[in-house]
Amino acid sequence: MGKYQGYERYKDSGVEWLGEIPEHWEVYQVKRITQSHKQGFYTNQSYVNEGVKLARITDIDDFANISFEKMPFVEIDVKDERAFEIKDGDFLFARSGTIGRFGLVRNPERAIFASYLISFRFKDNSPEYLRFYFASDYFKKNLISTLHGGANQNVHAENIKEQFLPIPPLEEQNTIAQFLDHKTSQIDALIAKKEALLKKLDEKRTALISHAVTKGLDPTVPMKDSGIEWLGDIPAHWEVIRIKRAFVLQRGIDIRQEDQTEGVVPVVSSGGIASYHNIAYSKAPGVLVGRKGTVGNVHYVDVDYWPHDTTLWVIEFYDNNPRFIYYKLLSMDLENWDTGSANPTLNRNLIHPLKTSWISPEEQTVIAKYLDKITAEIDQQKAKIKQAIDLLKEYRTALITNAVTGKIDVRQVLQ
Repeated sequence: MGKYQGYERYKDSGVEWLGEIPEHWEVYQVKRITQSHKQGFYTNQSYVNEGVKLARITDIDDFANISFEKMPFVEIDVKDERAFEIKDGDFLFARSGTIGRFGLVRNPERAIFASYLISFRFKDNSPEYLRFYFASDYFKKNLISTLHGGANQNVHAENIKEQFLPIPPLEEQNTIAQFLDHKTSQIDALIAKKEALLKKLDEKRTALISHAVTKGLDPTVPMKDSGIEWLGDIPAHWEVIRIKRAFVLQRGIDIRQEDQTEGVVPVVSSGGIASYHNIAYSKAPGVLVGRKGTVGNVHYVDVDYWPHDTTLWVIEFYDNNPRFIYYKLLSMDLENWDTGSANPTLNRNLIHPLKTSWISPEEQTVIAKYLDKITAEIDQQKAKIKQAIDLLKEYRTALITNAVTGKIDVRQVLQ
């Protein structure tokens, strides 16, 4: 793999998918190095304000780190706390959700683990080496293959215990873990910088859209007070109107998946195109906003479409430019207008009375064309950065997999 060399001598591992391993390594099933395992604590009681924290799947990140910061507190008696206590070096595997997701406990606070997690304690091996092995493609793919139902099945302790893993000598495990810690930290830092750049580009995109649809493109035109505190000054030739005078939103039409006939007409839900039907409910172009589910997401479609019940769609444009209305809605931060509680919902009757700055269809078209151009350029930049992030993640995964399966020898690298 690139600049890294393999070992001098290899032998057959006896495991088809693993192939050859270094001559001095062994292959064990996970059950051979397992000291104990246990399914987590079940409770249907409400969380409390203090006491013992409860570790959940959502407290485990993509890199096997466990955060105690946002864990809720639960009531539990002394006996159960002892039975389900989290200890340093424990591995917590998710029973459902993302198959193969796990975390390694380090410096634990007073906490137990939830019923949809399985705790494993291992013996005679480096926890840090095992962390990297469990993060490898080999482990995850083979774990999924044993579920006999793909990635949607629950993971049981036996599924984990029957997995095979290559075992180097303990000192070499520590060396491999140290190498991977160093290299993955470098890769993660690069990924973090690129993700920060993506965030800045998103902020720039949002600011450009907001300014263009509320202040226009010409900074030299005379301005006037809009009379709206959050809007401030607007070009003197613009007017302030209520949304319902500019366009009208309508609740989408419910259609179940089983009632659809496969076709080319996009069924647009709050999250975007959800499926394709053979009948269109509305003519193009379409501007839609997430009503429930992904509340406030704005979508534009340039073909005839079906507006799903989870959206609000523009039924009347009043001869205004649909593309300008799309950008106008993007600038309105609509996710903060939800009226639901457990199920957030966007109510069109709260949007229609809102006041906003407005201009002629001719100037709308100029602004929409400008924003189409500038956002396309930003989106191209983002696409290149995302591609670079994907390549870094692929390299990270490949490096881990090759190191923990003995395809590369990293013992000399850190010396």
